[in-house]
Amino acid sequence: MLAPVVAALHKIPENQARAMFREEFENVRANLSKLGLCKRPHEFIKQGEGLRAKHRCTKCGGEVDALYADWYNQGLEDGKQ
Repeated sequence: MLAPVVAALHKIPENQARAMFREEFENVRANLSKLGLCKRPHEFIKQGEGLRAKHRCTKCGGEVDALYADWYNQGLEDGKQ
């Protein structure tokens, strides 16, 4: 569905756009698997600068965005009370 639009916007073949989507989907699945199999609690460390910086778990290598990491850490703190 999106592949033809992405292909047209980036002036690449549609099969290349589909391959990009498949690769990204597999990256997301692998990351979710890492996070799901992690020996919790996660220990997120900020990777990079700015609002869009990812946070990587030092235990499993899974990555999340800043909003997820902040809420996760807040939940850990709330659970201690």
